[in-house]
Amino acid sequence: MDTCSQNAIVCLWHCVFLVYDGPILSRFEQSFGLSRPLWDPAIGPAPGHGGKSVRALVLACVISATPLALAERSEQELIEEATSALPAHLRAEAGVVTTRPDATEQLVRKDSNGFICSTDGSSDALYQRAFKVACRELSFHRYRAQILPILRQTSDPAERLARIEAGIEAGSITPPTPGAQGYYLSGPDRESATLLVVIMLPGATAESTGLPTQRSDRTWLMCPGTPAAHIMIGDVPYGQDEDYWKTCGRPVSPSN
Repeated sequence: MDTCSQNAIVCLWHCVFLVYDGPILSRFEQSFGLSRPLWDPAIGPAPGHGGKSVRALVLACVISATPLALAERSEQELIEEATSALPAHLRAEAGVVTTRPDATEQLVRKDSNGFICSTDGSSDALYQRAFKVACRELSFHRYRAQILPILRQTSDPAERLARIEAGIEAGSITPPTPGAQGYYLSGPDRESATLLVVIMLPGATAESTGLPTQRSDRTWLMCPGTPAAHIMIGDVPYGQDEDYWKTCGRPVSPSN
């Protein structure tokens, strides 16, 4: 265990046992070989440390040390989780972001291969699901970030589409580059999550691609004729609104 993590654990145990059980704290301190324990088993708080002072010191330690240790551990966990949707050879250089409640992004790791991954639960207003991570090429990710406030402000597909198209016309929203890829893992939990691959083709239709537009677990075209038109290789993500895929705010062309 690294020093930062060990210090955080010691602080946490101090906090718990100073409040509930001083003698147990003493044994815990001895197990870590602390040279100047805060608790003397014979007299309680060690000389020079009043009860309130000890508690204040412990709380300060917990506040300062614990976030550092937990952040160090959890950052790697976030990266592994977020990039798990990508093919293995793309994971090491992919960027990772989380999304704050106000829809702005917080960078966890910068990309060096043009893919940005978002952590579970951080980026989607469309879906209510137990587990979902997504990785998108840069132009697709930027488009997603630009339309996310709209997705959060309204759940009506037609209104979303109208506002996105107005943003594109005004130049405040840039459609993804044709061919930009997205990878999604979603499911009731991480262990049973399934993979979906998306290839963005803004404005594409059944006629221009020769692809069916009916929902399938194979290759089909979703949201034809819209800025969000894309090839789906797999079924819609777990938990997506069952009606959304049918229109995306616009009538779907008949399948071929």
